[in-house]
Formats: sequence, C-alpha cells, structure tokens
Amino acid sequence: MTAANAAPNLTDAALDLLRLDVRTGHALIATFRGPAGLSWVELLGPKGMRPDGTLFVAPVPTLRLCIPALHQEPLAVAANDGDFDGGLRAIVERARPHLHPVEAESLQTMLRVVRRATKTRGPRVPEVGRRISQTGSPSLHAWASCLTLGDLEAALSKAVA
Repeated sequence: MTAANAAPNLTDAALDLLRLDVRTGHALIATFRGPAGLSWVELLGPKGMRPDGTLFVAPVPTLRLCIPALHQEPLAVAANDGDFDGGLRAIVERARPHLHPVEAESLQTMLRVVRRATKTRGPRVPEVGRRISQTGSPSLHAWASCLTLGDLEAALSKAVA
C-alpha cells in the first residue's frame, strides 16, 4: 500500500513505522480530531510503549477506541486472542460517526495495516518444565511410565534385537 492510495494524511513512512511497531510488539497511540472532540486508538503490545516498555502492555496486540467526550471506558476493543476482525470492525463502526471523513479513512487504513502486520492467531505453545523439579534417584519404573506404549515397545524391541 502506498500513501497515494491510502488516506490523504498518512505517508508511506508513517505506515511503515506503524507496521514495524506492530511486528515488533510495541505500543502506540493514534489521535484523531472529530466533531466530538479528541479521540484516539491505543495499540497495546507485549513490549509496551517505547522507551521503557512499561506503559500500554498487553500479551497480544490489542486495540482500544477511546472517545472521552462520550464515555470514560474504551468504546470498542479488538484483541488478537479472540475475534480480532470483529473487534476491528467494531472500532471502525463506533468511531465513524465521531470522526471527520478524512480521519475515518485514515483510521481504516491504519487498521488494515495493523491487521496485515499482526500474526494470525495460532495455538498456544505450551510451556513445559518451568515448575518441574526432580528429587531422589532415577528409576526405571518412573522413566518407563513417561513413555507411550509405542515408544516402550520400540525400545524393548531394540534392546532384545
């Protein structure tokens, strides 16, 4: 996507920075001025906002639409651990009446960039071994109980061959 076919007030450089922040897990805030006054979209990420990474932290990319003149809490939220596309649509729908047309177009362009730069949700990789500890002496019985029957059969077949 180039700035020529994107929203008029977004440059290729701004979209590239947005894409980079999403891919590296950093957070940012995009502000808009509309008929309802100031509004913004917060992009939270695992690494938080630069420089120290302690603000706007979330385990997965998460966007929140805030229009303080209407409501203190975010009006719409899109998190990449649920219905991300539905959340992005809700942000656009809830923001559109409160933004000027050019800014609404900029928001849509930004959300498209975020969607494309965000990894699709996949199965969580389980963490194994952090809470496992070992005491005592090794035993054949304990070791064998950890094997599947197929693995145990293969090991016994190799041992007697």
